Amino acid sequence: MIYEVCALVATIILGVIGIEVMLWVRSLRKLTDEAKQTVQDINAHLPYLLADIQSVTAVVKQTSEQVGGTINEVAVGLETMRKNPLNFIVTLLERLKQLSALWQDIRRRNREPSDS
Repeated sequence: MIYEVCALVATIILGVIGIEVMLWVRSLRKLTDEAKQTVQDINAHLPYLLADIQSVTAVVKQTSEQVGGTINEVAVGLETMRKNPLNFIVTLLERLKQLSALWQDIRRRNREPSDS
């Protein structure tokens, strides 16, 4: 009788273990199916992502070239100013004179329509 009970308990334990193994296998299959679908999605979208990355890289390269050119111009301007500091003052005074002339021109234009 004890052997029969032990055999019954062992059968129940092995049955539960068998069910657990089946559930694990089923979960593993689902995971592999999901991974397969994810890889297919990535393969489908990868060319578009690479094209987007390439266009962004081109924009960044163009911007860095423009910034590099501007930095070079500033460096040349600073070198010129260091060699001739009065040039900066003369240039500033010329710009102020041009600004004053522009302001006078704008004021003259505003007065002309009111006189008519």
